[in-house]
Amino acid sequence: MQKKISRYQLVAHEMNQNTAGSKAPNDIEKIADKMGFQREEIIKEDKGNSLSFRIKRQIHYYSRWRKIYSEINNSSIVLVQYPFKQRELNRKKTLEKLKKRKKIKLILLVHDVDSLRGGPSNRRYKSEFSLMLSLADQIIVHNLTMKKFFIDEGIPENKLINLKIFDYLIDSYQYHFPSFSKSIIIAGNLDAEKAKYIKYLNKLHLHFELYGPGYNGNTTEYINYNGVMSPNNIYSALNSGFGLVWDGNSISSCSGETGNYLRYNDPHKLSLYLASGIPVIIWKKAAEAKFVEENKVGITVDSLEELPEIFKSLDATQYELFAQNVEKIAKKLVNGQYTIDAINMAYQRLSKE
Repeated sequence: MQKKISRYQLVAHEMNQNTAGSKAPNDIEKIADKMGFQREEIIKEDKGNSLSFRIKRQIHYYSRWRKIYSEINNSSIVLVQYPFKQRELNRKKTLEKLKKRKKIKLILLVHDVDSLRGGPSNRRYKSEFSLMLSLADQIIVHNLTMKKFFIDEGIPENKLINLKIFDYLIDSYQYHFPSFSKSIIIAGNLDAEKAKYIKYLNKLHLHFELYGPGYNGNTTEYINYNGVMSPNNIYSALNSGFGLVWDGNSISSCSGETGNYLRYNDPHKLSLYLASGIPVIIWKKAAEAKFVEENKVGITVDSLEELPEIFKSLDATQYELFAQNVEKIAKKLVNGQYTIDAINMAYQRLSKE
């Protein structure tokens, strides 16, 4: 009889965490809980940033990581989400000791790759990234484009797993079939410095519904701002039209650092739209455009300026076909199926070694 392998997940939390940015890792944690991964938590208490507090916090991290080392069994499988949220004294040493002395196997689930964002990577990030690549036994990446990036970085293909899309867990989920509409929903950070293209939406003469922080524009004939809703509640408001996956400086293309990052990452707003039941519009050069096309859940475009012409011929029949396909994906997303499949694949590979 094969010996049962212990499973753990390392969980880093800040106190009073309640942002859309934290939903993706929080959902992974919940899914891993259900899969039998025991939590080893590291909590950062948000009490201030004075020198004395920072010292006390690092002492806490040092002690906590020592305890984590003692609690994890030999030859276990450990799930880690990357990148890390803060500096933690003794983390690097503990992970290296767990690998060397306790012979653990490490599954690394990647949320972001800083060097693909286009900005300069700092020394700490580069060091941590190199360390985690060297320690990881299996790496779960967003999509096939990101997988190719890791292969180009020297990671063997048999250590890489394609997540395909991030899941989007919703409590007390009730699917609702969307109403046909040519309105376009934009959910997320609406700060004009991050998403400069929003300043030019009026030029399209299409109707936009905006949700999220940072919007400083006016409500116009074409743009309606709906304020900020929590990640767990917003899905109920998204019940018609299309969700837009776009970023960068322009409505003509996803340009700039944030726009170019769509070539590599799985935007969490894509998961939100599909879990809510609505079809999507996405940049044709985005990594997830292939997912949208293969599953027939929306429209891919090179430029938002194509949309007025596309909408002229779009009817309720075509919209309902998109929505029927979205329903199939939504049921997987809200149950964590993509994450379950990826972690199971990693676990099966490591169990055979």
